[in-house]
Amino acid sequence: MTTKFLAATAGLALFVSASQAVAGDVLAMHPFARATAPKAPNGAAFMVLMNQGAQDQALIGASSSVAERVELHAHQNDNGVMKMREVEQVPLPAGEEVILQPGAYHIMLFGLQAPLKQGESLTVTLEFANGSDLSVLVPIKSAGAMMDMDHEAAGHEDTHLPMGSSTKGHDSKFKSVENPSGSGSKSN
Repeated sequence: MTTKFLAATAGLALFVSASQAVAGDVLAMHPFARATAPKAPNGAAFMVLMNQGAQDQALIGASSSVAERVELHAHQNDNGVMKMREVEQVPLPAGEEVILQPGAYHIMLFGLQAPLKQGESLTVTLEFANGSDLSVLVPIKSAGAMMDMDHEAAGHEDTHLPMGSSTKGHDSKFKSVENPSGSGSKSN
């Protein structure tokens, strides 16, 4: 095999499809961003991250050419009021899935170069604590879009859960890390 062929094959592994991408032990599934208003300065991206490895992992950063700055955020309870805050990392426990969704952990895109238009896509590069990166092709859906997960196609038995729900004690390993402060929360 030629070096060019191996490099091309490795590149294809990072862009498996718009519904999932994998690098090392982390699989990104069901990515999407919400369309923004024409002059909106910011946007957000969401997805499910599956740590298929035996070691805990963490998402520690992200970047995208569509934004001046990209940050990891979570909704946290601040004296009874839910507020969005930047976080240093999103924990990815070994063998579990963590949902980045509206009202929970998510990826903020600040200083958009252009509006996010429904039907288009963008690329977000995820940075992990072990030094690996993962480029994810993120389709842009409607402004009010929510997580669209086909559990049968993905091999999951669970049905959709209300935001903030965890499947702890259920058959599925699906985990929604809604609020890292441990308090109740409200959806967007």
